[in-house]
Amino acid sequence: MLTPEESILQLERPILTPPSQSTSFRGGGQESEVEDRTPARQRRRIDSHDRLEKSPEGHVRSAGIDCSNHHAMRARSVIQLELVDSRHTSQKQQVVLKAALQLVNQIGGCEEKQPDENVGIETTVITAEDPAIIPDAPPAELLLMLLHPNAGPKWPDHISNKALEKMAAALMKGDFQGQLFHQYCVCIYVKAIMHFYQLSRQINSSVVKEQLVQSRNAYITATLRSIQQFNILASPTLQSIQALVSSALLMQQLGDVKQCWTLNSYAAQQIVALGYDRIRNIPARSQAEEEIHSAVYWCYYLDRTVSALLVRPTALPNLNVSPTELIASMQQSPYDPLIRVLLDLAQIQGHLLAFSSDLKRADSRYILDTCNMIEERMHRISQDLRTSRESLPEMLKYDWVAADFCYYAIYVEILRTRLRCTSTPLVHRECLVYARRSLEAFRFLQQHRAELGFDDPYPSFLTWTLLLYPLSPFFVVFCNIIGTLDKDDHELIYQITTGLSQFKRDSHLEKVLSLLISLERLCESLFHEDGEALPEMQRAAEALPSVQSLTNAGDMDLGQNVSGSDTETSADWLMWQLFNSEVPLGWLNPDSPIL
Repeated sequence: MLTPEESILQLERPILTPPSQSTSFRGGGQESEVEDRTPARQRRRIDSHDRLEKSPEGHVRSAGIDCSNHHAMRARSVIQLELVDSRHTSQKQQVVLKAALQLVNQIGGCEEKQPDENVGIETTVITAEDPAIIPDAPPAELLLMLLHPNAGPKWPDHISNKALEKMAAALMKGDFQGQLFHQYCVCIYVKAIMHFYQLSRQINSSVVKEQLVQSRNAYITATLRSIQQFNILASPTLQSIQALVSSALLMQQLGDVKQCWTLNSYAAQQIVALGYDRIRNIPARSQAEEEIHSAVYWCYYLDRTVSALLVRPTALPNLNVSPTELIASMQQSPYDPLIRVLLDLAQIQGHLLAFSSDLKRADSRYILDTCNMIEERMHRISQDLRTSRESLPEMLKYDWVAADFCYYAIYVEILRTRLRCTSTPLVHRECLVYARRSLEAFRFLQQHRAELGFDDPYPSFLTWTLLLYPLSPFFVVFCNIIGTLDKDDHELIYQITTGLSQFKRDSHLEKVLSLLISLERLCESLFHEDGEALPEMQRAAEALPSVQSLTNAGDMDLGQNVSGSDTETSADWLMWQLFNSEVPLGWLNPDSPIL
């Protein structure tokens, strides 16, 4: 039963039907309502039309998304929900707002490619302890093991058992050299690497796990060596597409999303060159068609997901059929329902990416109608997530929790898009609730690493959650911490950053961790006694470049003194900029500097 207050809020968005239930991460897959901790005093409608007319005008560009000051003015009522009332925003909060925004923009300033920047495949390096164990070709024992695995459910990929058997037989004969040899090697090595990731989740012996890590590193090194032998100018074939998709999947697994996007884009271009994107036969009528379908839908998944993350154009055109229809029904993998969900989410991301590029030219009605349509599709995906996990073994249910993180991270992006043209308390509250749900799912995975079999030196779930989907939930929760001093949200962020700290040796994760820890420490200072940390915070903020110089808003004047109406404008504008912050596409490159 809705309270009268909630009923009024629902009337503001009669079309939206958000998921009413989500995974209870504490209970391991049971359904429960996620608590909305937003204070009641923040749920009231705030009419700030008069203040909107007093706001300065200008053009602001935040990292990753082109955002004008017009958006900031339209979003004033949303931002005031964070700040309750900007007239009561403390000096400490404004110092933290400035420092946080300047930190994010400073990261954006590090994106420009240096003349000697290394952008080749060698940016990803995994070294085996003993170089002698790196094979020149997949060993026969490895081929036999992959052909008849008996170690539980396998994570599906685009290489079927029949295709694997064909490749294994060719390599055992030793007849192949050149491009085809390296293409087969890459496909088999990547399949072995993914198999070892799954196998390590089912083994308790630390000695055996260590050996798996060494073998995995040796095969990764061998794979990178073969990838470097690819001739992109050669005529495209199904085998070259399969090898490129395998290479992209490996880069995604290693956290190198830039190389993942590059290699997958090559695969997409070859798919288009051969006409494989114009699929009409569903289901596949032959083994060859089934192989094509598998390569196409995995390429589609990576193309839409990574392009949305990096805010880059997609390389694969829209398909004539839904990518979920390309999944072969005969495989019967327990992961098939999850793959369907991920493909559905990839379609949403592709649609949202294309839609976002037209936001500046679109009218509000079109934006709202499109968001309503996308959210209705998200509601159906939520139902699929809920029903598909009910009959799963306990360990597999945890993979669905990782999908929850991805689902809610995408939902936050949708709501942020909606907030660019409508500033209602309900939409903003939903954005905060879904951001919390996303982070709670991630915290659950962190807290149950050993139980889930992810207790590796580098847990594999990080590469298809934190490093593959937007960081928007973190930014939204950070905004709420600064605006409302929510201790529960701060504790949530603190637990996540503390858990990630032990993996900072990884070059890709280190960049994300550096940003999150810096923002968390800024928020932590808000919970000190008044005056205790303010001088130090002010010095830190003053040491950073000015907000004006970082935003390229040369005609925008925030004022020298933050007081009176200037205080209101500055606080709201700063909060909106932080709320819309994105990590720039080049920032995760290991060669980029760490702040």
